[in-house]
Amino acid sequence: MRVGTCKLCQRIGELQDSHFMSKGIFAQLRTPTAKNPHPVLMTPQVSVISSQQLRDYAFCSDCEQRFNRNGESWVLANMARMNGFKLQDALIQAGPVVVHPTIALYAGAAIPSIDMDALVYFAMSIFWRAAVQEWKSIDGLTTRLDLDGHEEEIREFLLGGVAEPAGTASSAYPARGTSGRLQGVRLPGPWHRIPPPARHRHSRRSTSVLRPNKSGAVRRSDHDVG
Repeated sequence: MRVGTCKLCQRIGELQDSHFMSKGIFAQLRTPTAKNPHPVLMTPQVSVISSQQLRDYAFCSDCEQRFNRNGESWVLANMARMNGFKLQDALIQAGPVVVHPTIALYAGAAIPSIDMDALVYFAMSIFWRAAVQEWKSIDGLTTRLDLDGHEEEIREFLLGGVAEPAGTASSAYPARGTSGRLQGVRLPGPWHRIPPPARHRHSRRSTSVLRPNKSGAVRRSDHDVG
């Protein structure tokens, strides 16, 4: 048992062996038929096939359940799997609201089968976790993500105390390709991105999933299918 201060609720109590990324999501990265079924873990110095995950004693049991209830469970159920990709299927069925030569925008909040609140919560929780904790990795500790001083606002958002972290923007992509220099987290299917600190206040707000009117834009690029 490890006693300490929970990073999210800031209460002192028993801390869980917390994972940076949900164990259920990590399990989807395995290849069961391979001799070594574990995913490839990469850092600037190391690349290795391993079952090791980013983890540390960071959150209490109540907050772990909060992460799962408000975002992780929905994302896990709707991310890309070997037998399908529910999020992408919902977008294709609904059709885009804006189409450009290389990208399409979808009104995610208007699609009943897409839980935009869960997508937002999950994405912001991952970015925030990367900012407030140095996680144990295969070659030491991770480098903290710079959120330009928004860590406390996002913490309150994750606790349910505010509707939206002011000055932040996050976009959700059901993508397989990457580009640009934005901070991002990739899953099998969904790709969440957040602009670098200098661009938080002015960039990508028109297509953010955090817009006050909750219209919720989800993007899909021309590299997604294939």
